[in-house]
Amino acid sequence: MSPSDIKHFFGLMAYNDPDYNIYSQANHQPKCCRSTTLETAKKAISYYIPHWTVPWCNNQGNPTRSGPVNDIIKEVKKFEVRGEDCPSHAKHAVRPNKFRKSLRLLSGQPGFDCKHKCPMVCLWQHALIGRLDYTAHFEVNDPAGHPTINGTLKTKVRWSKNVMEERQCPPQVSAHAFVLVNCCLISIHFANLLCDSTCRSSLVPWILSVVFS
Repeated sequence: MSPSDIKHFFGLMAYNDPDYNIYSQANHQPKCCRSTTLETAKKAISYYIPHWTVPWCNNQGNPTRSGPVNDIIKEVKKFEVRGEDCPSHAKHAVRPNKFRKSLRLLSGQPGFDCKHKCPMVCLWQHALIGRLDYTAHFEVNDPAGHPTINGTLKTKVRWSKNVMEERQCPPQVSAHAFVLVNCCLISIHFANLLCDSTCRSSLVPWILSVVFS
């Protein structure tokens, strides 16, 4: 694999033409993808290069770390600045009204997972201000009443990204929400009511002491 091969591939991704030319009468523009997509593809290709840490020199090394490959990414970024690029599909933050609507839609479905479990996980994610995979690793024994702050919940979070040491993920504190529908503690309590006796015996004590005290 050479830098020209990657450049042709990126040209096909961004311009829908491996032999694009932005200076000709064709006036090609990157309408098919953005520079971030090319950068992701560059990292993916680099992962499978045997000597990925070595820059490209004399037809050896990592072809993704060559001038032609970096130049096409810079060209696409220039088009983005001028507004002549592919429209951005970046996800925006969830607004409160959309978040509450999703909870209502889930709660209106039959079954334990949609009616209780999924809304509880969404509220738990919202309370921790974290990613969904943080809450996916949530266990029953993680939350407990805070020993010094009344009316709050202390929980362990198993961070799954950009955390390399255990000391970098201290316990998190969650308080009551002023809006009842957004209170994850109430949601956990109602979801627990339909769990088996083992879960109920471990969750109900701190729910009763924290939520209903």
